Amino acid sequence: MCAAGNDGTNNDTTPFYPASFSSANIVAVAATDQNDELAWFSNYGITSVDVAAPGTNIYSAEPARQTVWSDDFEGAFNWSTGGTNNSWGLTSEASHSATHSLTDRPNADYLPNTDSHAQTPLINLSSHSGALLTFWFKGTSQSGNYFYVQGSKDGTNWNYLTLVIGVQEGIFWSGSQSSFALATADLGAYDGSSTFYLRFNFYSNADGNGAEGWLFDDVTITVASSTYNGTEYQYMQGTSMAAPHVSGLAALIKALNPSLTNTEIKAAIEQSVDLKASLSGVVATGGRVNAHNALIPPSAPTSLSAMAASASQIDLAWTDNSQNEMGFKVERKTGSGGTFSQIATVAPNVTSYSDTTGLGASTAYFYRVRAYNWIDNSGYSNEVSATTPAPPPSDSGRNICFIQAAAHQSFIANHFIRGVSTAVVILLFGLVGFGTGISLKRKRARHKA
Repeated sequence: MCAAGNDGTNNDTTPFYPASFSSANIVAVAATDQNDELAWFSNYGITSVDVAAPGTNIYSAEPARQTVWSDDFEGAFNWSTGGTNNSWGLTSEASHSATHSLTDRPNADYLPNTDSHAQTPLINLSSHSGALLTFWFKGTSQSGNYFYVQGSKDGTNWNYLTLVIGVQEGIFWSGSQSSFALATADLGAYDGSSTFYLRFNFYSNADGNGAEGWLFDDVTITVASSTYNGTEYQYMQGTSMAAPHVSGLAALIKALNPSLTNTEIKAAIEQSVDLKASLSGVVATGGRVNAHNALIPPSAPTSLSAMAASASQIDLAWTDNSQNEMGFKVERKTGSGGTFSQIATVAPNVTSYSDTTGLGASTAYFYRVRAYNWIDNSGYSNEVSATTPAPPPSDSGRNICFIQAAAHQSFIANHFIRGVSTAVVILLFGLVGFGTGISLKRKRARHKA
């Protein structure tokens, strides 16, 4: 399971990895809120994001922490500063706690062409793991002017830290933040280091001026602890909170049916979602995962009907009562004393089937249908029967008896009678004409004599 990302962007056009890798085993997960709407921060994609899952206000455990270094800037200032247009120091303009904070330019707007920094004293992270930086900040800088944070093991070679602010991630921060916001940065690369330094940097270009710059407060470095006090829980949001829901569902499906492959489990997750209008055209399935649907057999179809269309075809139709089927199995038996056997399977959401396999004329066939999925088969539908008609009589190679046909007033007899009647009339007229001709000839002969 891969979190789709928290940039509010379309992964179809702007890939987010690893969720956007083209692997059949990946389930890319978007986040929804309490109203089953796509969370405002969640990435999406009709082809690249598979499903959605709850991802806001998730009560989640966090490791027990202990603080190894902090500064709230209420005491002596022991940071070192430097760089071009360096004015770093303490200010009482605003603070997250108490009265003071750290700023790039106390009580004044920053200058153009600034490239300055403030650096902590040495911090010892030996024998520690899971190091994490947190701090609060507010302020304003123009476009192209920004602050960033770096870490170093020797105070000479510096590396950029990726800051997480809300659901956004980045290295360089600009714009406006009117109230103090919390920022965090993973310091795992410095775990176990006996010498660690942290510094805040501010940069402005030649056009940069007329803005207050940035203020920082309550800078803290914590590390993992083995001591728990029962308060190690927090409400979190993000697609990284949504993805574990889907991972847990995959594990439950696998536990119920260990024979399933990875792609079959993925199909089970996708085919059991609750369809949501807010997710239509947003994620591939158009739905939010539903563990209940994924872990139960489908409901049995109902209202099965059968109608003989010909001596070689019987048409079936039924009502689909399930949202989590993989398809339907069609069973048939010949005669009331026969034994049912499966003759076909059809895809999910299909509610009809035409049986054209091995049917005989004038024969009663019985049918029943059931749905199936990755967990089990449903119960059977109602049983129905249909009898194929007798084949029409064939006239090939037979002499039709006119008397018999006439006795039954058949179509052939009627036409035969009409034909005979017409022939008799023609014959009579012919005879009359022939007799008349003879008489005329005789009269003419007499006249000549």
